[in-house]
Amino acid sequence: MVFERPGGGGYTPSPGAVSTFGDALIVVLTNAAEGGPAALEPPIVYDVVVRNPDGKEARLPAALTKYAELSISNVMPPLGARGTTVDVTINGLGFYNDLEVRLGVGAPARVQWVPATSRSTAAASFDLAGVAAGSYAVVVTNRGGCSAGLDGAFLVE
Repeated sequence: MVFERPGGGGYTPSPGAVSTFGDALIVVLTNAAEGGPAALEPPIVYDVVVRNPDGKEARLPAALTKYAELSISNVMPPLGARGTTVDVTINGLGFYNDLEVRLGVGAPARVQWVPATSRSTAAASFDLAGVAAGSYAVVVTNRGGCSAGLDGAFLVE
């Protein structure tokens, strides 16, 4: 199995990272060293190619997208009053458009989808109507399903 970039480049996962389960399921464990983008680079799209020992192969174009590692460093402003709506800037790394932003975790978390303003910032609005006073985590999830959170990043007064 190899991951090829259209136009050239790619990588072959280490043998221990590939497991086959029957005729229809292959699981590959990858890490950042195997073709991931740097924090401020766009995602990398790969074709997945499976080659049999007899030389026959199957290709699935654009089947794997690798995103940069996602992180949150802070939320500004870090607090807001109950019952208000607060516009915040979330700072971190590895942001892409269509970020899911959560204030709090679990029910009744406040969820919204926002565009990233850059690879390191995103703007969101927290509607604090009915939100109890306290300290809340802020969690972002990118299109690829990768999440990062910062406990106690936002205080509701």
